[in-house]
Amino acid sequence: FISIRRTYKNNLPEKKVKADQIMELNSTDSLALQSLPGIGTVLSARIIRYRNLLGGFADPSQLGEVYGINDSLAARLRKFTEADTLLIRKLRINKASVEEMARHPYIGSENAPVIDGFRRRGYRFASYRDLAETEGIKILKPELLRFYLDFSE
Repeated sequence: FISIRRTYKNNLPEKKVKADQIMELNSTDSLALQSLPGIGTVLSARIIRYRNLLGGFADPSQLGEVYGINDSLAARLRKFTEADTLLIRKLRINKASVEEMARHPYIGSENAPVIDGFRRRGYRFASYRDLAETEGIKILKPELLRFYLDFSE
């Protein structure tokens, strides 16, 4: 009995992105994302889904948080992408529902009820620092969360 092992090569040409071509992550569509090296239909859909979950990207390094994008690919993509933080949809921390807060990757289901508990007792968060220094709240990705919060009433 002889076992024959076949190897298949991807005969598709690698996508080329010009060195001076920078893609803005918060305004681009799924089809445009597919012009980036290593990004196909599945990953472009995941990028859009994660962008919607976050409210937008604050930094291209966040692409590494998208399921299926490893560190190597994320580093490669940073050369071709940028994030306009003015396009981020902010979460009104003093008004958002527990469910909205829990869905945000940097707040999560552990922090949302704690934040809500403070609000139910009449407390209003005035700043990112105010939130971060509140006992019982464990900030995930503090360097990025500040881009996603609106403290207005």
